Amino acid sequence: MYEYLNGTKVGSNLAELLVYANSVTNELFGLVITVAFFAVVLIASLMFQLRLTGRIRPETSLMASSFATLGWATILEMYSGILSPVYFFFIIGITILSILWVALSSD
Repeated sequence: MYEYLNGTKVGSNLAELLVYANSVTNELFGLVITVAFFAVVLIASLMFQLRLTGRIRPETSLMASSFATLGWATILEMYSGILSPVYFFFIIGITILSILWVALSSD
């Protein structure tokens, strides 16, 4: 269809289109997509716990969502320019803190 969009090659795969969207939004696109992914997984995990057990343990939902987001951020980090390394290390820090919270919480 369109091989170039405003001088940027976007015709061959979806990753090039994501890099273009990230460059147009001044590197805000990758962050917004990652935060939205984190929020969706967190809310889904909380609702699943409530439905399955009748109670909510936010520390396990935070750990599940941070692990899922770390996987998502790793995929975005593999393509240069989609997610900043600062945000990637911030996600690693959140994952480590959520593991510590689960380890230190009493049952």
